[in-house]
Amino acid sequence: MKAGAGRSCRKSFKLSCGELRVLRMLVKGLRRGEISERLNISSHTVDAHLAKAYRKLGVHNEAAAVSKLLSEGVFGLVHIRTGRGLGKDEKSMDPSIVQVGCSM
Repeated sequence: MKAGAGRSCRKSFKLSCGELRVLRMLVKGLRRGEISERLNISSHTVDAHLAKAYRKLGVHNEAAAVSKLLSEGVFGLVHIRTGRGLGKDEKSMDPSIVQVGCSM
């Protein structure tokens, strides 16, 4: 086993670093095949990471996972400040994307 394997990067969801890497790419809009190629892992491993992450997040599909990750600020979600306050649609992802304690 690699050093740090299985470490939890996000305490609130207990996502592993592998799960978080795959989810980060999913949030960026990459497809499963692209994620597999970029991380040099099999498509089965991508699917396994996603299945485990979905269970931990309490969701059943990619869209729900991305929505939850963004709303919970897992990848450095920032709020756009306006004179009338914040609405649900007034959120954007920080382009720097926080690395949340993993070497990604």
